[in-house]
Amino acid sequence: HRVDQREHNGKIDDEIIAQIKRSRLLLADFTGHRPGVYYEADFAQGLNLEVIWSCKEGEIDNPHLDVRQYNCIEWTEDNLEDFRKRITNRIAATVGGVQN
Repeated sequence: HRVDQREHNGKIDDEIIAQIKRSRLLLADFTGHRPGVYYEADFAQGLNLEVIWSCKEGEIDNPHLDVRQYNCIEWTEDNLEDFRKRITNRIAATVGGVQN
């Protein structure tokens, strides 16, 4: 979920850190090359959490070199159902079975 789309009265970055600490894994989308995503993915890795990497098709070469080494799931707006299936499969392969 996105913290900025959930009702809370705290600082967004504090909420993000708290949510990452409570998570089993993190889905990090590098579309738009947003610096905060790098921080969140690195923070999760520092906690030994699995990070699932994604990026919109056509932008896969934009993320920093450190991220391009990961197996990134590419997605397109016209096929989000395929993206959902690929995320589900990646989660299952990474941390075990997932119920739909």
